[in-house]
Amino acid sequence: MLSPSLVSNPTSAWAAGNSLVFSEYILLAANVEPTRWTLRLVGFACMTFALLIHGVALRWGLRLQNFLGISKILVLVFVIITGFVALGGHMKVPKTNNFTNAFQGTTVSASSFFLSLYNVYRSPSLENLI
Repeated sequence: MLSPSLVSNPTSAWAAGNSLVFSEYILLAANVEPTRWTLRLVGFACMTFALLIHGVALRWGLRLQNFLGISKILVLVFVIITGFVALGGHMKVPKTNNFTNAFQGTTVSASSFFLSLYNVYRSPSLENLI
């Protein structure tokens, strides 16, 4: 019998949502049309794989988790560095001038600051921002 804390744990719902997004990306990368049931099947396979690898070989599951985490950080650092290189004009692409007068037409006041904070904190997906 499952305990009530396991049933009402919201992290399982977040993991299910993440597995569905992961399955959509995998199917799009494989040029397969993501239908409702293929998304669920690939998401279920993803969750089952994670459960099995951590249940059977915890050490290898942690190694895989650490490898994927480090890979994400390295990709993020690469994107940040190439973004700064592009902003510096050291790439052979035409300059887009996206940041020229970026805040033109905006107002700086306490009410606009607190209104923006209110809009962020009343968002239902606040946990995605943190």
